Amino acid sequence: MSSRLLFCIYYFIFSKSNKSVYGIAGESILGKSFRLKDSGSISPLSFHKEFIKSLIKLFKAKQGNKVIKVSDSKKAIYDVYRSDENLRKSYIKFFGNVDVINFIPREELGKPLYYFPKRESFFGLLFLYLGTLPIFVFSRFKMPLLLIFQEYLEMKAVTKYIENNGIKHLYHFNIYEIESNFLSYFLNSQFGVKTTKCPSEVPLSFWNKNIICNELIVCNGYQLDEIKKYESSIKVNEILKWGPEQGHLVEQLYRNRNRNDNSKMVLGYISTGAWIREKEGHIDQGFQMAKNELLVLKFFNRFLSKRNSKLIVYLHPREKMDKYYQEAVAKYDSLLINIDYEFAPLEVPSSQLFMNSDLVVSFYSSLLFERLYFGFKTIFYTLYSDDFPLKESSINNICAFSEEELESLINASLSLTDNEFFEKMNIKNYPYLKKQA
Repeated sequence: MSSRLLFCIYYFIFSKSNKSVYGIAGESILGKSFRLKDSGSISPLSFHKEFIKSLIKLFKAKQGNKVIKVSDSKKAIYDVYRSDENLRKSYIKFFGNVDVINFIPREELGKPLYYFPKRESFFGLLFLYLGTLPIFVFSRFKMPLLLIFQEYLEMKAVTKYIENNGIKHLYHFNIYEIESNFLSYFLNSQFGVKTTKCPSEVPLSFWNKNIICNELIVCNGYQLDEIKKYESSIKVNEILKWGPEQGHLVEQLYRNRNRNDNSKMVLGYISTGAWIREKEGHIDQGFQMAKNELLVLKFFNRFLSKRNSKLIVYLHPREKMDKYYQEAVAKYDSLLINIDYEFAPLEVPSSQLFMNSDLVVSFYSSLLFERLYFGFKTIFYTLYSDDFPLKESSINNICAFSEEELESLINASLSLTDNEFFEKMNIKNYPYLKKQA
């Protein structure tokens, strides 16, 4: 594995044809990661420290049995947290009618069930250290290389589990991780493992312009436009039109609702909690989310001061946390002055409350795409983003790029029923993507 990983990295750096599988895998490994904070300079010693930490982690880890057979199933799911196991299994069952037994949580890699093969991992780490040291010293790819040893160990644990259990089909959910594409390439070429990836409702341009897999799940209509746009760097054999990652949990709430009623005339705003992400130093990926959200809220304050309409604010789960809730309340009180607004019920997931607002306007949230999937009127107020929306996509019809455009689009949309909205905006294929031809 380590030799192929090094090959892909060097191929990307030195080859002029970076859209091959090798180039895409290498580019992904050297990309931005959620695991690293968006901070400043890197100590020259950081690389060596990470190598030593990985060696210590390897030798401290308990060695598993040579073969640990969990089940005779040839399918497995790979994701970050054990707590998401039932959610992922039910999603695959609902949309794909497939039962999956095996689950690989990244947070448990290194434990006996998902052990690191120590001897080969040690030599692999040493080989990687010597092979990537020149890149760390002389190139601009210093930050992602701080993760290379940790990622290698995790991929070794995943690969060993797959080998021990005879897995031939992997459903991969945490595909935003920078090693995801290399892992898919390696598993397929080395073991013939088929990979099905789920990108979530997030636009592919945010984290997944580069994708390597056998099957790619589409969670919303906009992703179909993105696949065409980025076809040179999305290497997939088949597209599966499923739906939002948690859409199956609320399907029954919305399936038979009346989409010809627009009597509520209540506006909604869905927060991404970007100000908390910024506070915690999370990677922004260049979309200036906190700045965009502030502009949306300031617009609502001006727009609704002239109207007799209510605004419902759907807080992000981070904003509902005890350590941030009071700060969040103060923040919205300081921005939404002299208008009628309220928070959506805190104890109920926002995805179950779509019917509380006739029209939602926000900068961005995965819930906006989930609303579109279930046929609810939705508007994006998007600024300072080069990659969203695509100029070629009909989603532009529900995007505003100035306050004047936004006000006009809101006024026009409020007078339409949901069915009329999707017809007029030329996005009829967005609701219930699973049912579209």
